[in-house]
Amino acid sequence: MKKIIYSSLFLILIFTSKVSLGQPCASAVNIYTFTAAGVNYEIVKELKTWTLASSCAVSRGGFLVHIDNLAEQTAVYNAIVASGISSSYHPVSDGGGASYIWIGATDKNVEGTWLWDGNNDNIGTNFWNGQGLAGSGTGSVVGTNFVNFGGKSLSSIKEPDDYLSNQDCAGICLGTWPYGIAGEWNDIAATNTLYYIIEYPITTSINEPSSNLEINAYPNPVTSQLTIEGRYSAVALTNLEGKRINVAIQKVENKMIMDMSHLPTGTYFLKCTDLSNNQIVKQIVLNNSEHK
Repeated sequence: MKKIIYSSLFLILIFTSKVSLGQPCASAVNIYTFTAAGVNYEIVKELKTWTLASSCAVSRGGFLVHIDNLAEQTAVYNAIVASGISSSYHPVSDGGGASYIWIGATDKNVEGTWLWDGNNDNIGTNFWNGQGLAGSGTGSVVGTNFVNFGGKSLSSIKEPDDYLSNQDCAGICLGTWPYGIAGEWNDIAATNTLYYIIEYPITTSINEPSSNLEINAYPNPVTSQLTIEGRYSAVALTNLEGKRINVAIQKVENKMIMDMSHLPTGTYFLKCTDLSNNQIVKQIVLNNSEHK
């Protein structure tokens, strides 16, 4: 079994998210864990705004869930039901009085441009543009991306509608509202406090067994080139969804130089493996002024 540990950067992220060291952002007794298609998820039964929920997700090594297809949508909703959450646990006034659970969809950066941005870095997959029929009616799916906004079950997508010009984040509805049914998504104000769902990259693990593997990666944040030092046999870079990113790596004496200058600004994971197949995963923040 591979051993995975995390860098102290996660602790820094917890601290900067105004969560004191030693005090996790979510209590274990309030977490429901499930796995679907080899991906780990957590439903956190604690009330947070969308911003604080995404911050907690990042501090735990994940991001607010990105729902990319019908199979994942079904698995996530079935897990919500299995977790025992009441369909009326926390009604939302700007969501038709229904209750919701936060997902990683948002248009807070550019109104009408909906991204999967569960780590709240303003970068992500653009899956929908515009508003549904309850709003301007100009909305449409981007490419072949999956959407499940309210009204889809009736082949007449009503959401998102940016009600009162103040709805920038999406949640899965647990009941019904005038424009949708349970399981469909609705845009609501980010200031609502809701339960939320964390998705974990396939390169990380919810469990954190110990390892003697030591890696130093700097500078972090990085602007172009990342220097890697330590005892390892292989390195790899992935995005938040666990997909491997192609980068040029040059060996200089006992160091490796990873060229990240062509990559967009955002959060990545550096995975280093030793000859015993132990792994260490470090979160790397790239701030590339030429590729925002």
